Amino acid sequence: MNLKTIFYISLTILLASCTSEPEINKVFEVNFEQTKNIGNGGETFFVPVVSTDNYVPMSSKSEWCTVGEKTNEGFSFTVLPNTLSTDRTFDIVVAAVGFPFYKVTITQAAGDPNFSVEIEERSKTFAQSGGNLQVVVSGNVEYTVESSQEWCTVSNITMTGFKITAPANTGISQRIATLLIKPTLGFPNVTINVKQAGQAILLNGSFVNGSMNSWTTSGTNGLFSLGTDQYIAPNSPTGAYYAKNNISATTGFEGRLIQKLTNIPDGNYTLSCQVAGYPGNSPATDGLYLIVINKNGEESQSKITLPSGGWKANSFSFAVTGGECSVGIYAKTAGGTISTMSFKVMNFDLQ
Repeated sequence: MNLKTIFYISLTILLASCTSEPEINKVFEVNFEQTKNIGNGGETFFVPVVSTDNYVPMSSKSEWCTVGEKTNEGFSFTVLPNTLSTDRTFDIVVAAVGFPFYKVTITQAAGDPNFSVEIEERSKTFAQSGGNLQVVVSGNVEYTVESSQEWCTVSNITMTGFKITAPANTGISQRIATLLIKPTLGFPNVTINVKQAGQAILLNGSFVNGSMNSWTTSGTNGLFSLGTDQYIAPNSPTGAYYAKNNISATTGFEGRLIQKLTNIPDGNYTLSCQVAGYPGNSPATDGLYLIVINKNGEESQSKITLPSGGWKANSFSFAVTGGECSVGIYAKTAGGTISTMSFKVMNFDLQ
């Protein structure tokens, strides 16, 4: 049942006790034209009413036309601006017991054409698992949406926006689609950039639940261990652990914590991680490094900056050829009284 039907049912109930003829000396007059055309802007009108008995004014579209407080002289009603691209019509009805109700039909002109998409709505990013995202549109004109990629689909197009859907991305690489919004009435097209992450290339980069699965260690026996506590990198995933040195630097140690990657596309990559700890007093001989070992066994290193408190992001960019490499960290100290380096490393990622 729509609002207009409910409105007139309520009016019928209100007037159910009306007599067919008004009583002598009873007066009910509404001094307002019964059909009126108004502009699309907001406006307030006053309706003069002369009535010896109580009268009731009502609006059939109270969501955008509200009736003000009535007085002995009459009442006002306020119409909100019309932002739609079409005219709209509604009724103001004034009722008094014993008299036919008085209906005023208002027709409001269509709103001025408009169309816009906010800057923050022009870029959307899906997780690898896919799902649905909403694009919000402001305007009152029709529009169409075209997608440059079959995996990125569009549905539920309305005046307020539309839904975009992406299935899970089963590839390693990020994928990109472009949505072209084409509004009518000469408004310029709008481009929406859509990105979706690929499957993780590096596995278990945060040692979730204390596991070193997918990682291997070499060098000084027992060098690496895992820990988790309140001192952990911000925004880490649930269950994250950090890798740390389990041997004192003064004793001396050397070793690698690496993960071998195979069947990855050749190209440029960036290995990143978060680190905490202290660099020690012997930077010439002690250090922690991000490393990449290519398919031929050649190792490249990038020294990690240990922040002496807090957590710091480090990264290392490199090229992959031959579809495989190993990535991770290399740690070494010469040992002795001045070797005091300690480290915590977590949230490895490869993009």
